Amino acid sequence: MIWPSAFRRNICCFALSTLLALTAQPLAAARAEVPAAGYRLGVFPYLSPRQAIEFFGPMALSMETVLKRPVILESVPTFADFSREMAARRYDIAMIQPFDYPEVVDKLGYLPLAQYDAPLVTQFVVREDSYFRTIDDLRGTTVALPPAPSANARMALRALHDNKLTPGSNVEVQHFNSHDSCIHQVWIGSASACGTSRSPLAVFEQRMQAKLRSIHDTPPIPHTLFVIHPRVPAEQRKQLRQLITGWSQTEQGRTMLARAGFPGFVVPRPADYAVMRNYGPPANADKTIGSELVLGVLPYLPARNLAEHVGPTLPRLSKSAGVPVSLATASTFEQFWAQVSAAKYDIALVQPYEYARATKAGYQPLLAAMKGFRGVFFVRADSPYQKLDDLRGNVVAMPPEDSAVSIRAREQLAKTGLDAPDAVTVRYYVSHPTCFAALARGEAAVCVSSHEVVNMMAASTGKELRVIAESDPLPGVLFMTHRRVAADKRERLRQEIASWPQSAEGRRLLQSLGFGDFGPVDKSAYEALTPYRRSLR
Repeated sequence: MIWPSAFRRNICCFALSTLLALTAQPLAAARAEVPAAGYRLGVFPYLSPRQAIEFFGPMALSMETVLKRPVILESVPTFADFSREMAARRYDIAMIQPFDYPEVVDKLGYLPLAQYDAPLVTQFVVREDSYFRTIDDLRGTTVALPPAPSANARMALRALHDNKLTPGSNVEVQHFNSHDSCIHQVWIGSASACGTSRSPLAVFEQRMQAKLRSIHDTPPIPHTLFVIHPRVPAEQRKQLRQLITGWSQTEQGRTMLARAGFPGFVVPRPADYAVMRNYGPPANADKTIGSELVLGVLPYLPARNLAEHVGPTLPRLSKSAGVPVSLATASTFEQFWAQVSAAKYDIALVQPYEYARATKAGYQPLLAAMKGFRGVFFVRADSPYQKLDDLRGNVVAMPPEDSAVSIRAREQLAKTGLDAPDAVTVRYYVSHPTCFAALARGEAAVCVSSHEVVNMMAASTGKELRVIAESDPLPGVLFMTHRRVAADKRERLRQEIASWPQSAEGRRLLQSLGFGDFGPVDKSAYEALTPYRRSLR
């Protein structure tokens, strides 16, 4: 989507200020980039920078339209940085967490503008298939939490204490730099539960097509709120309050709120926040860790299966990089490549046909699967079909049309003279498993996939299949890193992945990924491939 110019300008300013903060430049350098005539909107860092842009960018634009002045969306990487910026009264408008209310409103003089129209409850969420049923079941396990100063982390720690679960004694607690990373640890099985709230959970479930459930909800407290500095004229403060509380009354506003996981905002009730003055001492902010890296993986499997097969690699990648590495994917190949083209991922596992597009977007090859792969034509073991020409007049099932095996398989059909419109009917399915399901149901005579995918499926499935043809080989999938990833991190990641064949644990990771060993990249093999485009069919 292309946003109006004002929003694009806001994104640029946001990205610049975030980049400066991440590279430890003086905050004054970021201030110099912000137009003096604009209002600064600060958002406490409960989201990754990319999510902050995605969810709060439209809100900033909405505010700008009403105020008729630029509203510059800004953030910083840690809660400590955000507290310093608030103490310096840098932001004209800010969204703060409830634990900051006494400091920001009582001491710094900010005025409540609008509060979230629901109480804040911290939920201990587990995977839907988890055997954990109560908070006491977490005894002896590792619980993931968002940054230590965050409201949800503080509430979660109090809940653990109230239920006689002592961090470092009968439960381990690990803090991560965002709610998304915290939830992700549960999704990949690295933690038993995550202490989070409904909004970031809903965002994660939608993005990953995941389903988690809560085993314990804490008592509610008042939720996040917008505050505003008194230097903003009273009339404009009134306009903003009417705007924010009115978002839930329009279709466009409800869409914007839903995207960020908010039900809406109401006129603030300062009395609600009295409880925050005596809730408990601040958490130890030193437990938070640095910025994360995002690993984007082509959707060769459904999101749930992808998390199961790729997820086990994340702890090793995180340790080698020195920062958390979280997993991301997309529902379709087309959406995945839109994300790669926009450089949304720091690390990407890509298919060979997209090497050129990824390179153009700023990605550099890291390692490639040493074993190439082919488009393989699988039939049922009891099928009468013996060769490709036997498929004439039948349905050929394939995974998404822009997957490498489908591209290669169509080339093989053309070589056999089966590319005429009436030769075979090619039918695409959303994933390899659904392609095989169509074959099992008799909806298709053959399913195109790869030996690698079949090896990752149940052993019984492989025994029920027979191969009648294979395409020409392709070079293997690649790990690529964006040029923004520091050279030292990039080298540590390369050494880590390259070392996996030398250890039992590493070999298990490679088996889980399903692509074999990774080694040096033969750039010429990938540069010789023509990038696939739907328009060239």
